[in-house]
Amino acid sequence: MAQCTDTHLFCTSCVTSYASAKLGEQNSDLRCMDISGCKMTFPDSELRRVLPEKLFELYEHIRQRRDIELAGIEGLEECPFCDYKVVMDVDFQTDKVLRCQNEECGKASCRKCKKEVSTCTTVSSSFRNRLLSMVRITCRNPVKVCTISCVYVPVVIILTTTQRRRKTKS
Repeated sequence: MAQCTDTHLFCTSCVTSYASAKLGEQNSDLRCMDISGCKMTFPDSELRRVLPEKLFELYEHIRQRRDIELAGIEGLEECPFCDYKVVMDVDFQTDKVLRCQNEECGKASCRKCKKEVSTCTTVSSSFRNRLLSMVRITCRNPVKVCTISCVYVPVVIILTTTQRRRKTKS
C-alpha cells in the first residue's frame, strides 16, 4: 500500500499503473488519485518504496528535467544526444560547439542546428569532402576551427611518412 501526504491509501499495483501512465506522458506530477479531489502528492519515500526501480529512476529523471526547465537558467545548453547539460557563459559566435562531457556520449554538436559536428548541414559538402580527404574525423578531440562553417570541426591530422620525417628533423 502507498499513501499520499493526506493519508489516502492505494494499492501498489494502482500506484504503479498510475505512475507508469503519467511518466509515459513525460509528466512527473504524481498527485493523489482519490475521488474526493485531493490534490496532494505522493512523497518520494512512498514512490521509492512501491515503484519498481527503473520506474522510480524515470520519475526522478523527468522531475529533474522539469525542474531545470522551470528554473529558466540563462545560457543552459543541452546535448541533443543525451541528457548532459551545461551553462555556457559564452555566446554562440564565440563558441559554436557543445562538447558533451558525458563519458557514454562524448559527442560534439553544433549549438545552432543541434546536429553532430561531422554531419552539420551548415558545413558545405564540398568543404567537408576536401576536409575528409585530408583528415580523420574524431568526435572526441575537437582541435581545429572551421572558418567557413558555423561550427568547430573535430579533426586529427593524419601525417604521412614524409611529413613525420620533416617534423622530426626540425
